[in-house]
Amino acid sequence: MSSNASVIQKLRLLNHFFSQELGFAINVNNYYDADNSYLQQVIVKRRGIPISLAMVYMKLTQQISVMVKRLSFPGHCLMKLTIPVGRHHDRSRKRRKLITRAVGRTARTVSAE
Repeated sequence: MSSNASVIQKLRLLNHFFSQELGFAINVNNYYDADNSYLQQVIVKRRGIPISLAMVYMKLTQQISVMVKRLSFPGHCLMKLTIPVGRHHDRSRKRRKLITRAVGRTARTVSAE
């Protein structure tokens, strides 16, 4: 990754790396398994619940100098990224969509692919 890559470029690459190459995903087959909450098990199995996947993802964002924060929102795991053009949100459950960005009065989705 180029050191002068934009934040959006970094997130696109990280999203692809996280979900496609490393294979991290929600454990849909056994969602309520206790191992989905233990980070060491999430890292080994590459499966977890949204909040544990978000914690691993956020740690990776720190490694590429992108600061993502967790938002407290009832019943959901959201992450917030603030960049000069505005605020961007990523719902961990919808990993195929990188971010939804407000542009004026309309919303535009930036695809991870």
